[in-house]
Amino acid sequence: MNKLLKVYKSGLGFGIFMFFGMTIIWPLIDGEPITLKTTLFGLIWWVGISSFFYGWINNLNLFKGDNSDSEDEISSK
Repeated sequence: MNKLLKVYKSGLGFGIFMFFGMTIIWPLIDGEPITLKTTLFGLIWWVGISSFFYGWINNLNLFKGDNSDSEDEISSK
């Protein structure tokens, strides 16, 4: 469980950035309305799902086994 929390935390910045960019700013630039439906979908997609997968891809070495080098690099961040 601790590994999954690290993965989610590492991708959370990406998810929040993409949520504001794609759900709030892009529709304003494009002239589309911002609705509750699109905001909730964007929140679930960008902050919930995409941020986890972004963090998971960036931390694949957490799931490969016990590498003392890779754990030292992660704990120093």
